[in-house]
Amino acid sequence: MAIPLLKTKKQTVFIFQLSEGFFKVARRSLANGQKGFAWDLDLSPILPDTDDKKIFNQVVGVLRRMKYNGEPVVVSLPRLNVTSRYLKVPAQDPDEIEKIVGLQASRLFPYPANELNSGFQILNTDAGGFSEVNIIIVHRAIIERYLRLCRELKANRITIALSSWGLRSLYYFLFPHERSPLTLVDVDSEIAELVVLENGKLIFSRSFRVTGSLNDWSGQCLEEIKSTWEVFGREVGREAPQKIMVLENSATSLKLIEALRSNNFNVSGLSYLRLMDIPSSNIKAKEGLSGSFASLLGLGVAEIPDNFNFLPPQMKEVTRAISQRQQIIRQIAVCVAIMVLFGLGTFLHLENKKNYLKHLKQELVKVEQQTATLEEVERRFQAFQSYSRNRLSCLEAISDLHRAIPADVSLLSFAFEDARQIILRGQAQELSLVFSFVEQLQKAPAFKDFQVKVRYATKKNGLKGEVVDFEIVCQR
Repeated sequence: MAIPLLKTKKQTVFIFQLSEGFFKVARRSLANGQKGFAWDLDLSPILPDTDDKKIFNQVVGVLRRMKYNGEPVVVSLPRLNVTSRYLKVPAQDPDEIEKIVGLQASRLFPYPANELNSGFQILNTDAGGFSEVNIIIVHRAIIERYLRLCRELKANRITIALSSWGLRSLYYFLFPHERSPLTLVDVDSEIAELVVLENGKLIFSRSFRVTGSLNDWSGQCLEEIKSTWEVFGREVGREAPQKIMVLENSATSLKLIEALRSNNFNVSGLSYLRLMDIPSSNIKAKEGLSGSFASLLGLGVAEIPDNFNFLPPQMKEVTRAISQRQQIIRQIAVCVAIMVLFGLGTFLHLENKKNYLKHLKQELVKVEQQTATLEEVERRFQAFQSYSRNRLSCLEAISDLHRAIPADVSLLSFAFEDARQIILRGQAQELSLVFSFVEQLQKAPAFKDFQVKVRYATKKNGLKGEVVDFEIVCQR
């Protein structure tokens, strides 16, 4: 089964991932004088408790150092940040399935539907009109964080895809004719990702954290692989493939292969960096750091389906519109070429020239109608971008609130009213702590556009002595 290359195969593409404690980036360009790609890889640490502004500055600095200049960007969304389900739905048309997946998302995830993004892959269809679908659900705040980073980078051509899709694409890029089912394991620092592949499709995926010594690490992975196979059996309704392939990228992955073999698993290793002809001199990482670039490489070599792109619907609509515009331009160019040839043959006949002009006017009317539709889509997208830049999410407010609240202040109530007013009620040991809390809130990024005031602060006797009841109002 041939895997289609990216449509941007003649361009340089940047693929990056923000994972826990690390920032990884891959720069894919055409190899000089050779067929195939040239790769530059970078692995940088991110210190714990670093705020997004510093992280974004670090990311932009790394990409600028790698000569980023407006090229297409692909974001590898870590599997650990999403929820995946295997479902059977009563539809086969992709548009209908997309609507069903959107409805199912809010049932499977404890958030309103408008706070979730979803994607899907059709795995199989039957004669009864049903489809077996692998659906992926992610909270929109995670996607918006990546979009804010892309705005800092001034990137205009953006794709957000699941890391599991990258693992699937890398495997079938290296083995395009492979059909048999397989469990593929990718080991990355303290996180491992498992994907089940068959006939070119991503059937199932799972990610988990592992900690402790190297021996404990391998033992935990063995148990998690068994657990993943059990979950696969319950959701998919058949036995998981017992053939395992581990992507080799560090001593940890080699230790895992050794542990699996000693426990009689059918396992082999895959030296993907060697097969991709990526020398160690092209990999930049701080001494002692190691991580996997497998998902980034996979997202850089194969096409990403539109229904597996986790951009917000409005942005996907603009992307489709741009693609349609390019197709229309190509069609117009063909029509113009045909009409020019036709006109040259009938130039001497006045009647034919009149018909030719009439036909041109009809084509222009069609183009004007299509252009007007595209301009309306772009206007909506610009309005959406303006709205999303100024909109404060509940998660951002809670995150900055957690950082600002003093140790001896207890928050009893948090009222968030459509990002225009936030009311906080609580208790403090001393009145000065209330005003200290207000000062910290005024410095917090999420509250920079709010007026933070103490509505009341009264002392009263509690079970453990005198306390101060207070109410703080944050209002735009």
